[in-house]
Amino acid sequence: MATAINWDETYQQALEYFKALIRIPTINPPGNEKPAAEFIAEILRQEGLEPAVLESGPHRANVVARLKGTGEKPPLLLNGHLDVSRSRSPSGRSRPLTRWRRTACSMAGARWT
Repeated sequence: MATAINWDETYQQALEYFKALIRIPTINPPGNEKPAAEFIAEILRQEGLEPAVLESGPHRANVVARLKGTGEKPPLLLNGHLDVSRSRSPSGRSRPLTRWRRTACSMAGARWT
């Protein structure tokens, strides 16, 4: 029998991870996603997975991990990105506070199939 999930505790832990992740500077250009990928990889290791941090260039990286299922159900792929773009006002000036909002929800063009 599966252990019951404490959703309040899980929410608080996810929120702390999110706050730490959003503080890692990954503005593209230049990107510099490697510290964020390493942060996520460490969380996955703590959960018993074996993530790989794959570098596509200097300081540019992705994290990949697999949680093997039983094969009884179709696979599920979770996909996201670690870089963000600097938000600009209509005048072209940087807007740091808007950047944080955009960082939290900028998966434009994501497709679900």
